[in-house]
Amino acid sequence: MLVCVMRHGDAETFGRDGRDETRCLTERGRMANERVARQLIDRQSGFDRYWVSPYVRAQQTADDVLEYYADATRESVELLTPEKEASALLDALAAADGDSFLLIGHNPLVTRFVALFIEGAAGSQRYLGTSELFAIEAEVAAPACGVLKYSLTP
Repeated sequence: MLVCVMRHGDAETFGRDGRDETRCLTERGRMANERVARQLIDRQSGFDRYWVSPYVRAQQTADDVLEYYADATRESVELLTPEKEASALLDALAAADGDSFLLIGHNPLVTRFVALFIEGAAGSQRYLGTSELFAIEAEVAAPACGVLKYSLTP
């Protein structure tokens, strides 16, 4: 199994209506997403599943990345929103069909998820930056079963 976990690109500090979920990407965020997407397509020609947080900035990040994956069908997944539990996301992956996944979400969730998948605990010293992607290989989706294959930064 290959799981690529990406944090959304740089976003506005406040959404136009004051809500976190409506924050949009900045131009800087869009350009950073583009740089990561170009690196990713060179390494991975496609994924079985594309899971994206329903928040605007994550959906916009998916727009930027999925331009390179013409046949991609995104799935909005509430488990990728900021305060969800990393263990619940890992359980959902374990139950899902597919051998390769691209997940686009938010901190603190994505950082906790990567730590749980690789280290076995949701606490980590390594914080995912905006537009950063970690590619993790594993035989099963379970705590401490993942191995970092590579990471991509803008």
